Amino acid sequence: MTQPGSVTLGRGTTPLIVLEHAPALAPPAGGAAGLFHTAILFASQASLAASVYSVATKAPGTFTGSADHLVS
Repeated sequence: MTQPGSVTLGRGTTPLIVLEHAPALAPPAGGAAGLFHTAILFASQASLAASVYSVATKAPGTFTGSADHLVS
């Protein structure tokens, strides 16, 4: 179940990852990347598109920073 300030991504009714907005989170230390990388393999381009569409329609303006790095 999605809570205010969070988005749940999954397949069907199975949640795979929950993204939470945490504005009080301390920034990373100097020289640290502060990034967490998660790669999710979708069964098809259509299922990827459906997930992106879901985030874009339920939380517009919050989907940023996606890329294919050719390694995941």
